[in-house]
Amino acid sequence: MRLLRAGSEQADVGLSSSELRLVGDALSEVCDGLDVLEFVARLGVSRGEARALLDRIGAVIDQGQGTSAQER
Repeated sequence: MRLLRAGSEQADVGLSSSELRLVGDALSEVCDGLDVLEFVARLGVSRGEARALLDRIGAVIDQGQGTSAQER
């Protein structure tokens, strides 16, 4: 992972495809493994927000592989 730019509200990083898949896989496990009631308390975001990020990560992975979300 490379830090490209950091600010108080946002950081831009460069991830290898394997690093990006690792982040996506870990987020998927968290989304599936935490009880709904403890999700927000432990992560500070809703399961829907986490799933939306997971979908965006998947789209980036697909774009890098030349596939679409329908092909996943």
